[in-house]
Amino acid sequence: MLAITVGSTMVAACASVTLRTPESRRYFAEAVTENWSDYSRLQAARLMEEYGPPDKVGHAELVWNDKGVWKRIRVWDVTPYYDSNTGSPNLEQTVSYPVLPETRAQLAALGRKVQVSSDGTELSARGTSETANLLSLNLAEEILAGRRSPADAARFYESMINLSISGKSSPYLERLLFTPRPAGPASGGAR
Repeated sequence: MLAITVGSTMVAACASVTLRTPESRRYFAEAVTENWSDYSRLQAARLMEEYGPPDKVGHAELVWNDKGVWKRIRVWDVTPYYDSNTGSPNLEQTVSYPVLPETRAQLAALGRKVQVSSDGTELSARGTSETANLLSLNLAEEILAGRRSPADAARFYESMINLSISGKSSPYLERLLFTPRPAGPASGGAR
């Protein structure tokens, strides 16, 4: 009980302490995730290993800004499914990518895996791994660019996930196949 109280106090202190150094952000991130499910704690640890300490440490999430191709990376705690070590999506990765209002409906084929920001300047993928998020964003871009139909994208998503489960890979699962681009007067919206 004492450990829970001390842990809660540390987490509450995180909200009020300015985390200026990478070391302090890593320390608080580790304290925050200590009570997360193994599934989410491992996800957070993997992200810290790859991208360094998070830029923002909250009691319920960790956030990285401007890391690699990502404008933002968020991870949060979720409870794993009863009979497995996997769980609900707990990783969101965002890129700058303008999406015109009239094209948003085309992304419905990808379900809740892909979301557009309210102002249409960001495209986010929400999944259980960076691999799944890369796939979702690559397919979203192909739909928006008119290179793939929504129905074909949904079928292709399933085949690529099955490929990944079998231990194989594809460029769709390894990296973004497009260059994120901020919205602006020169961009003219999605291509």
